[in-house]
Amino acid sequence: MPRRIREKSFGRGRRKRSFKPVRMFSGTPYSKPKTTFEEVKGFLKIAELNVGMRSVSVTAKIVEISEPKEVFSRFSNRLNRVATAIIADESGKINLSLWNEQIDKVKVNDTIQINNGYVTEFRGVKHLNVGKYGTLEVLK
Repeated sequence: MPRRIREKSFGRGRRKRSFKPVRMFSGTPYSKPKTTFEEVKGFLKIAELNVGMRSVSVTAKIVEISEPKEVFSRFSNRLNRVATAIIADESGKINLSLWNEQIDKVKVNDTIQINNGYVTEFRGVKHLNVGKYGTLEVLK
């Protein structure tokens, strides 16, 4: 398409401005490029986990579990129990947030598998969360 030149007044005389018309996409609509933290397929090592990752699957061993604390939820107006477990594999360690019935499900030295988890940062420390759509299974 040929370029068109349009004159516009900016208060002090005239300036020439050129512009190119916008091309319309034909066929399929434009899709957003994937972010760096796209969904991850397969199992990862703990050292490969970064803050912001979603759909994470990890197999690890529970090294330590803290005492459960009771916290009040602002959203559901319920009292919940929360504990932090440290899990490890051959590549490293990470904190795992355990809520309510998950605390009673696991013990120290259990090998667990987390599917569809996500990684966050709380007070400067990386945490692996199971979340609403994730699963936590005890293997041994």
